[in-house]
Amino acid sequence: MDQELHHELRPKRIERYRDEAKMLLRAVRGGDAVAAQRAREALGDRVDDRFVLADALHVVALEHGHRSWPAFKHDLAAHADGSVRPVGRIGVSASATYAAWADQLLDAARRNDRAAVQRLRARVPRLSVDDGADIAERTTRADARVCLAHEYGFRTWAELTDAAEHAHRTHHSRLPAASPWKQAESAIRAGNAPQLRQLLEEHPGLEGLDHGMTLLGAAAQPEAGNVPREVVDALIEAGAELDVPLNLAACFNKAEMVGWLLDAGADAAATHIWGITPLQTAAYHGGREAADVLVRRGGLVPDAFYIAAAADDVERLAAWFDAAGRLRPQAMRGRPNLSDVGWPPQPPPAHDLADVMAEALSLAAHLGRTRACEVLLDRGADPARGPLYGITPLHFAASMTRRDTIELLVRRGAPLAVRDHLHHATPLDWARHNGKPDKALVQLLGGKLAGPEPGG
Repeated sequence: MDQELHHELRPKRIERYRDEAKMLLRAVRGGDAVAAQRAREALGDRVDDRFVLADALHVVALEHGHRSWPAFKHDLAAHADGSVRPVGRIGVSASATYAAWADQLLDAARRNDRAAVQRLRARVPRLSVDDGADIAERTTRADARVCLAHEYGFRTWAELTDAAEHAHRTHHSRLPAASPWKQAESAIRAGNAPQLRQLLEEHPGLEGLDHGMTLLGAAAQPEAGNVPREVVDALIEAGAELDVPLNLAACFNKAEMVGWLLDAGADAAATHIWGITPLQTAAYHGGREAADVLVRRGGLVPDAFYIAAAADDVERLAAWFDAAGRLRPQAMRGRPNLSDVGWPPQPPPAHDLADVMAEALSLAAHLGRTRACEVLLDRGADPARGPLYGITPLHFAASMTRRDTIELLVRRGAPLAVRDHLHHATPLDWARHNGKPDKALVQLLGGKLAGPEPGG
């Protein structure tokens, strides 16, 4: 699956989809069973009696979430850049997993679940207009699948399932232990640079093979431990791609490796896989030390409000407010999107500056940026607000045991018993899940000390 974004001129894009419809028409008329089933899934059994170019164009439009070919053509003209979101967020689950998620979305929509309805309206053009009709009655399984495909960065459900099946079949976890790639992975985890160099020499191009992960990417994984620089150097000298491993090293807070990769020429502004920079990845995963290296070497990339908070850049943070202390509307740009790093898709963010403040406070708390948190709280950020999956700033701070930040948030009124929307867990639950908080921290987060506490 090509991981790069494509930008095409508008007429070329329209003709591409018209050509796709013509190919479908020829295949159906030629008796191709797969093509016929594709047409039936979109239009029903009527394709057995009549199937012309207009019908094939209708199929293509429906597969992209539009009600008709004219509506699809109009949308193509309105979005001439032709951008498709990056697809790096696809994991190793088989397509059946995504089908089950789409069915869950459909069930939720038919119950008029607010979040499900918002997702469908945002991602399925056919459902985007609120015409007063009951969306529970209008939504189909195809709509739910188109919504999920768009959320995961694909144009159609077929593209999503093809990519998922490919990733599932070819993932490095399925390689035999005796394969050169797995042997090299073992050498990386053992810190055995000589053995790794020998394997790279015996198998030219091994450093570039991507089985859902390159070898340098594997070195950035937590399972590899503290990989010595000699191992990283061997892969760099062999010609390994640097930018994705930089993003992964930032994700797993391997600050030293972040520095080594930057030394070798990795791009701190690269976004071509997940659509986010290494600094954003570090912020989403609480990688404070990796974030410090990235900020020191490359500045705030991107220059977004929540990134300034996550980087503890209080001077830049202050610049997002006007002379009256109000948050500037420009802070709406570049909002955090945790689905880019594997969190479940959620509805588009509300156009609400209070949510923008809470997002910045949450990410600052995640990295333990107590100074930035205090600035935001002083300017009106609500410590009880949780625009990211209902997860409050205290949840984020507790998950990483950021004691100073936890103390500040509790002192400023952060609720202790609130539960998030993902796991229905309290901040204390998050702290216990990710570590062993001591008795003082358990008490601070509202825990009872009647019995022995973890870490006590």
